[in-house]
Amino acid sequence: MAGIVLDKGARTVIRDNRFMDNGQSLIPESTPVAEHVSAIMSNFATTDKVPKNQTPLLLSNTFIDNTRAVAVTESVDRGQYFNRPLFFNNVVEESTSGDTVRVANGDQRCELLTWNNCYNAPTPIFTSDQQGREILTQDSIFDDPELTGDDDLLDDESPCINTGLYVTWPGFSTELGYPDSGVLDIGYHYATGPMNSPDPPDDLDFTGTTLSWSHPSGSITPAYLVIVELPVGDLMDFYWTGGTSYTLPPDLQSYTLWCAVMSHLFQVTYSEPVWIEYY
Repeated sequence: MAGIVLDKGARTVIRDNRFMDNGQSLIPESTPVAEHVSAIMSNFATTDKVPKNQTPLLLSNTFIDNTRAVAVTESVDRGQYFNRPLFFNNVVEESTSGDTVRVANGDQRCELLTWNNCYNAPTPIFTSDQQGREILTQDSIFDDPELTGDDDLLDDESPCINTGLYVTWPGFSTELGYPDSGVLDIGYHYATGPMNSPDPPDDLDFTGTTLSWSHPSGSITPAYLVIVELPVGDLMDFYWTGGTSYTLPPDLQSYTLWCAVMSHLFQVTYSEPVWIEYY
């Protein structure tokens, strides 16, 4: 019926999972319980010793070919308690039920709050049997997430890259072979393990006050960090760039300086610095 069932005031975090083929053709559509079939069902079915509202956080998961991604419901009167999952930063790829997220039988106490998800599924995405208790949603994408490979990672053209919530966990990834940093990607993340450092830049050279270099040959194209120091080691400037040049600010152009350039991948792994003197 469901991949995961939450009950009794659950406030857990469900994060970085792939949910696939949950609830497929197990229950006839004419059966009342069929509208609850899903990958995750938040169902308030127990009222004894309930500690609090049910507000699980469903974060950074990828749902593929499930009957629906989420169902929010209650099977008993929960009194003052709300059943209100938070559904953030998830990819939903296809749903077979005719809706992707369903709120049902909630007696005005079931809701679903959603932000920053990517939906590529038949419409309507959201359905509810509660007038005035519609699912609350904003900042989502309704487009193909461009999943690739057996692991359903994000293609480098995916609209999910850098469009999630503004948080991240170093060492996790939704992109093919790369860690995720900065703005979080939408979808599930997986542990990458230690990453090899990128190769250092080649051909450092000054032309006047402009330092230039070339991308390391035979390497994934990295970004770069430029560090500018006095000969005694005092840091004078640093500069992040995806390009291959850096111009000294006017207030530094009269100094003798040492400049270092390091390749980096997403500000996670760095090459050895390559130094050049400016005078």
